[in-house]
Amino acid sequence: MISAYFQGTLETTKVCQECGTVSTTDETFQDLVLPILSKEGQSFNSIDECIATYFTHDNDVEDENGDRKSIQPMISCPKCMRDKPATKSTLFKIPPLVLCVQLRRYNNSGKKIDTSVKFPIEGMNLTHYVKIPSRAEEMAEDGSSNDSYGGFGAVGATKQPYQYVYSLFSIICHRGQL
Repeated sequence: MISAYFQGTLETTKVCQECGTVSTTDETFQDLVLPILSKEGQSFNSIDECIATYFTHDNDVEDENGDRKSIQPMISCPKCMRDKPATKSTLFKIPPLVLCVQLRRYNNSGKKIDTSVKFPIEGMNLTHYVKIPSRAEEMAEDGSSNDSYGGFGAVGATKQPYQYVYSLFSIICHRGQL
């Protein structure tokens, strides 16, 4: 019952930069653990920046000193038969009805990130982070074979039937030390 409200599915797609082979994995989740970027000269992030970093796979990671460095995502390519550089993207495949967000307040070395995060009370629109199913995927899902679709006549036409806009419901603030 709880999973019906809080569980969603993320789809991560990796594309081999050498041969173009696409690898897709689905992962269920009940909360998004968002990175908070430490920016020199800035005392805050917005929740939108944290979400954008999560979904765009900012290739910058923090080292043990809290410094950021860029890394290249890799894929074990089944066609090339070895590890290759890849592009990586993640989208909501099935967004949850209730989205729980956890802010990652510690870097990889255990140092606390004190940066404030601004967030809206209402109107956090995540629609552009939701995968739009292709016509072929929808036909496979519902078993239909009709080529016309909601006014679209072309196979492969896509739709975005819903807006995924979330409003703040509650905040849990933990106090203490790691």
